[in-house]
Amino acid sequence: MIRKSVISSALIFAISFSFVECQNDDPWHMVQDILSRISPPQIPDRRCNILDFNAVRSPNDDDVEAPPSTVDANTNAFKNAIQSCHDLGGGTVYVPEGTYITSAITLLSNISLEVSSGAIIRFTRDTTKYPIVFTRWEGIELMNYSPFIYAFEAENIAITGSGIIDGNCDCEHWWPWKGTWSRQCWVTVPENQTNARNALFQMAEDNVPVEQRVFGEGHFLRPQFIQPYRSKNVLIENVTILNSPMWIVHPVLCENVIVRNINITSLGPNSDGVDPESCKDVWIYRVYFQSGDDDIAIKSGRNADGRRINVPSENIVIQNCTMADGHGGITLGSCISGGVRNIFAENCYLDSPNLDTAIRVKNNALRGGLLEKFYLRNIRVGQVAKQVVEVDFYYEEGPNADFVPVLKEVFIDNVNVTGGAPYSMVVKGYPSPNSSYIEMTLSNINFAGLKNTPHYIVENVDSINFSEVKVQIWQQWNTTDESSSAQSFGASALIILGITIFFNILVSLN
Repeated sequence: MIRKSVISSALIFAISFSFVECQNDDPWHMVQDILSRISPPQIPDRRCNILDFNAVRSPNDDDVEAPPSTVDANTNAFKNAIQSCHDLGGGTVYVPEGTYITSAITLLSNISLEVSSGAIIRFTRDTTKYPIVFTRWEGIELMNYSPFIYAFEAENIAITGSGIIDGNCDCEHWWPWKGTWSRQCWVTVPENQTNARNALFQMAEDNVPVEQRVFGEGHFLRPQFIQPYRSKNVLIENVTILNSPMWIVHPVLCENVIVRNINITSLGPNSDGVDPESCKDVWIYRVYFQSGDDDIAIKSGRNADGRRINVPSENIVIQNCTMADGHGGITLGSCISGGVRNIFAENCYLDSPNLDTAIRVKNNALRGGLLEKFYLRNIRVGQVAKQVVEVDFYYEEGPNADFVPVLKEVFIDNVNVTGGAPYSMVVKGYPSPNSSYIEMTLSNINFAGLKNTPHYIVENVDSINFSEVKVQIWQQWNTTDESSSAQSFGASALIILGITIFFNILVSLN
C-alpha cells in the first residue's frame, strides 16, 4: 500500500506523521568502517622532474596558449616522465615552478603527479591535440576526447601539490559547445553538442557497442577534467583546479578514492565539482566548491547504459566541505540508473546567493534506480537561491517512461539555516500509484528567513516524518516613520510538546 501525501494550502499545524522508531543500530557507525577501508596509494620514493624530459616553461605565468611545438613538447614530457617512472616501478612526476601548456595527461599505475607551489599546468585550447579514449559522458560510455587528466585501469595514482591545474576554458573556448545555457556568455551557434548528445543517447538505447560510439573532433562533446576510470587507490589532494570544460573530478567505476583539501573554482556549464560515478569507498574531505553546476553529485550511469553496467555508487563519506556557488550543494543524480546507497554527509557549510539548493535529489522515470540510505547531519546553511531541500522526479524527461524512481531511508538531521531561502522544501513525486516512491525523515532542523508563504511544496510523497523542525518566515514591516523601514523575522511555527510541525499533510490511501 502506498501513501501519497499532499500539502494543504492552509498552514494549519497538525500531527500527521509517524515517529521514527528508535534503532539500536545507528547507521553512522558505518562511517568509521568505510574510512577504515580507505587509504592513500603507496607511491615509491622516486622523482621524475618533467624538465628532465624537455618540458618548456611559458615565458609568462598568465600565458593562455603556446605554439604547437611547445604544446607537443610538454605533452611528450609528461608522457615520457610518467612512462619512465612507471617502468622503474613507479614514483612522483614532479612539476616545478612555472607554467606548462600541454594536452591531455594520462597517469599510469604507481604514479603521483605533484604540482609544486608556483607551478601551473594549463591545458591547450587546441581541441585537435586531444586523443580519443574510452570514457563516460553524462553517464554513457563512448569513445571521445580524453579527459584532461586521465587514467584507465590503473592502481595507486595521485594528483598532489599546492600548485594550480587550469583547464583554460572560458566563454570562447570549450564552454560554448554546451549550446544554450541559462547563464551563457556566448552566442549560440550550430557548432554545439546538441546533435551528438542526442545521437549518443540513442546509441545507448539501441545497445550499439561502445567501440562504435566514436565521437571527438567535430562532435562538440566536451571532455571531463580529471577522470580515473576503473581504477583503484586514487588520491587527489591540495591542488587548486580552475576552469573545467564540464565535470571536474569524475572518478568512474573506481574503488578506494580520496579527494581532500582541494579548491575547485569553475563557473562554466556542467561544471560539477566532484562526481563519483559507480564508485565504492570514497572520501571527500575539506573541499571548497565554487561551481557552475552541482558541487557534489553522486552518479551511477544514465538510462539503458547505466542499467547495462549496473554498478551503484556506495559507501561515500563527505565531511567538512564548503559550498559556495552551484546548482545543488550535496546532490544525488541525475545519472543514477545504477542506484546509490550508503551516502554520509556531515559538518558541511553551504552559503551563496548563487547556490540554488543545499540538499538535492534529481531523478526521473527514464533513469529509475534505487536511491537509499542517504544520511546527512550537522549541516550549516547560510543562504540559498531557491530551496534548502529538493527532490525532483520531474528532472529532464520526468514521468514519461517506465522505470520507477525510488528514494528511501533519507535521514536529514541537525540542519541550521540562517540566511534564508524562498522555500524550505520542494519535493515532488508522481501522482499515479506505484509510479514513484519517496520516503524521508527530517529532525532537528531550523529554517530561518524563509521568504515564501507557504514555504514548501510537497506533492505525492509516500512517507515524510518530522521531529523538532522550526520555521521562521522573513516578513516586511514598516515603522511609524514612513520614510524608513526595517525587516524582521516572524515565527510561523512554534514548538508544541517538543515537536514542531510545519506541514499539514493530508494523507490519502491508494
